[in-house]
Amino acid sequence: MVVGMAGQLVGGRVADKMDLRKAYLLFFSLALPFLIASRFVSGWFVLPFLGFFVFFALGMQPIENSLYSMLVPPRWRSSGFGVKFTLTFGVGSFAVSIVSRLEPKIGLDGILLLTAGYLMFTVFITGLLLIVSRNAIIKHT
Repeated sequence: MVVGMAGQLVGGRVADKMDLRKAYLLFFSLALPFLIASRFVSGWFVLPFLGFFVFFALGMQPIENSLYSMLVPPRWRSSGFGVKFTLTFGVGSFAVSIVSRLEPKIGLDGILLLTAGYLMFTVFITGLLLIVSRNAIIKHT
């Protein structure tokens, strides 16, 4: 829990100082190797890897929220955040159900690999969006 809290504080500081799109890509990209590495270690040795993964995965949230607030038209901002968090918590709850069904079949290693695959896809799409929006100005004013 403390690791996630620290990640959110650092993510907030990064969101205040960096281009939000680059910060978003950076945090997801930094989380990925720790998630992949956690599959190859066992016992107590997995804790630092998952700790760094959680640090960056939760540290991404203030960056994502700042980015979202910049991209949603001001008139729709409150409704937009309502939809965002409904989807976030709804999909998150659904993911718990899926993991509970998959884990007995593919094990924790399989779950970690699926999560890493999802994260790789997210990094790829975020990288594409960064390229497509390279001339846009998205920063705090």
